[in-house]
Amino acid sequence: PAGTDLNIGVIAAVQNETLAKELAAGEVDELLDLLDEQEDDEADVIVLSVEAPGVDDALEAMKLAVDTCVSNSGIPLAFATNDEGLMEVALRRYPGRAGIITDEVTDPVVLQVALRYGAVLIDR
Repeated sequence: PAGTDLNIGVIAAVQNETLAKELAAGEVDELLDLLDEQEDDEADVIVLSVEAPGVDDALEAMKLAVDTCVSNSGIPLAFATNDEGLMEVALRRYPGRAGIITDEVTDPVVLQVALRYGAVLIDR
């Protein structure tokens, strides 16, 4: 119903050094633990961000993170990024209608990516 507060969970590599290191190494143990925490906290949506110092290949990290989240949780995802390439990769892999949280909501390229995948744009 209108006015209902959402319980928004955040999984961000920039806020979790262990997660950043594991994603950079192609590992997901910390991500799985964080997903379990979000399940326990009854999150309505998870905001996922893989960009962080030490994550040199953010595209591969995003692929791994999205695949892991989709395979291990039914909680809807929103992706926090200003990088159009990461948006594209995340939305292409995500089987549902995702949100994109970005500073670039009026950028024509961002609008085109969101439209192509039916994503909801959310201004930071």
